[in-house]
Amino acid sequence: MLSSVRGWLSAHKLGLAFVCLVGLAACSNGSSDDTPDTPAVEIPGTPLNIVVTEGDERVIFTFDAPTTGGRVNRYTVTCDANDQETASRFSAASPVTISGMVNDVTYTCTIVASNTAGDGPAVTVSATPSDPFQTTDCALQTTDGGRITCQTHNLLADMTNTQRSAILRALDEGNATDFWSDKGVATDGRLGISPASLSDEQVVIFDELLDAILSDQGQTLLDGVRAGDGFLGETTTGFGSGLYYISFHGTPSYSDPWMVQFSGHNYNLFASINGDYVGLTPHFVGIEPISFTFDSVDYEPMKPRRDALIALLASLSSTELSTAETSEVFDDVVLLNDEDGNFPTPSGLDVDTLDASKRALVVAAITAFSDDQQGGALSADYTTDSALDDTFILWSGDADLADQGAYIRIDGPRVWIELALVAGDATSDVNIHSIWRDKALDYGDNFDLTD
Repeated sequence: MLSSVRGWLSAHKLGLAFVCLVGLAACSNGSSDDTPDTPAVEIPGTPLNIVVTEGDERVIFTFDAPTTGGRVNRYTVTCDANDQETASRFSAASPVTISGMVNDVTYTCTIVASNTAGDGPAVTVSATPSDPFQTTDCALQTTDGGRITCQTHNLLADMTNTQRSAILRALDEGNATDFWSDKGVATDGRLGISPASLSDEQVVIFDELLDAILSDQGQTLLDGVRAGDGFLGETTTGFGSGLYYISFHGTPSYSDPWMVQFSGHNYNLFASINGDYVGLTPHFVGIEPISFTFDSVDYEPMKPRRDALIALLASLSSTELSTAETSEVFDDVVLLNDEDGNFPTPSGLDVDTLDASKRALVVAAITAFSDDQQGGALSADYTTDSALDDTFILWSGDADLADQGAYIRIDGPRVWIELALVAGDATSDVNIHSIWRDKALDYGDNFDLTD
């Protein structure tokens, strides 16, 4: 019996051998030679559509992945120049930034895509890092926009890269509209850096920048408001003349739109530059207390604005005053940053109905705000005969603008002005809030504020 089994097994092995010989899957534990081989990995091709962005001591390389060869695991960018250290960096994807380069030196740079099969062919480009901001003589600039841009370049040229990173912000709606208010910086944060952190040389350049933005009237008002915060800071934490911040939105340019923001507790300024043209709104200004003495100097910074509005209301007849009055009660100005673009339908007293002497007082009230801007171009736009014919006056509470709750508004085709007597933030004293806006140029008309 055992010999029979052995004979059967021998015959079975011979059969399997025959099957293997003809290539059927009946041997090697049931595996088959028909299983496909894993394809070999190919080295990648060259990166495509390379864009070289040259900056201060750095270059950014942006490119598309190769369309030939295997999938890329890593990109290597290497830059060489005579008498300079080689700069190199690895990255899994575009863009790749090479830092620590020497300005105004031309480098030869290679970009190589790699994977497990090896390195693909190198593509070669040249790059010359340079500082985009250079110190120049701003007296050569002949327009307000040019002078502001020039002074900004001079300030940035004197700054470290750390300072630049803090002060330069993207030109987008959130950066502009979300970081100003009628509250102190301890309550509502601001973007940028404080002038208090600048070097003595940088403070001089910064003051020259403000001179390029603001008229003498505007500078006097700003000095008074900052003194008011210094006065509060003597007795109240969270306030001080140095608690202001400056930021630049977008790259300061002689041709493309960008903005300067200077912001603190009772002062929020946007200077929007587009080539030669400058807009200065929204421009929020307040003061607390209304009058004070600081460093042995007496201040009442909002007096010219308030007096111009009081004179306007005092000139109106009882009928005109009644037409301009509203029963609505105001505890602050209406169009703070949370109401950007929400200009209501004009109402109140139509300036078109006023005689020449009263129209002149309307002009004086408007320019008490808008002449803060160097050059005064916007004041001229707001006070043409046709613009005044479509301008309205509205007031509430107290025509003497003395008591909390007093409010007045001038609403034109473009200009929007408000002044309100409000409760104090840091004291029990009544204080003043005001705002000047331009319906066509707020934030330089860089954003859609209607949504």
